[in-house]
Amino acid sequence: MNMDEIRQMIENGESETVEFKENFDKEAMETAVAFANTKGGLILIGVSDKGEIKGVQVGKSTLKKPTRLVEEKLRKMRIPYRSLKNWN
Repeated sequence: MNMDEIRQMIENGESETVEFKENFDKEAMETAVAFANTKGGLILIGVSDKGEIKGVQVGKSTLKKPTRLVEEKLRKMRIPYRSLKNWN
């Protein structure tokens, strides 16, 4: 995807499969999970809800933050366990 395509997407506004987020925070993570549980989508980080390109500072910690947030959520997650019995 090139910058012209991204600008066109921003001009079209948010939709069922496109969301704008100014930062990668809890709300962006929730949107990512919602997209993963439906038809998918695209999150544009650094874009306001009004479609203004704000940008974000990108550094080593910026790239590690999404991974850390996912790891934190997974640690707190409880997966139900159900034993299966062999009835033969």
